[in-house]
Amino acid sequence: LKDNPWNKDALLLLATAQSDAKAANDALVTLEKLIKTDRGDKRAHLLKAEILVEQGKTEAAKLAYGAACELGDRKACLRAR
Repeated sequence: LKDNPWNKDALLLLATAQSDAKAANDALVTLEKLIKTDRGDKRAHLLKAEILVEQGKTEAAKLAYGAACELGDRKACLRAR
């Protein structure tokens, strides 16, 4: 990220590590940066949804699952309901 702060794969890896380290809010900030860079990154929307579910923010999670659904993730479509 030092050389290219908008590297999508590095941002996703960082967000995953932050989530695993129980730094959910940091992970969400990183994911928002990634989503701004590439709205079509289904992985970012899915991880965002999973974090929001863990935080009990089901309505926000449904929106994130909905975004992943629109990008072709069928399982996300079921969770978006």
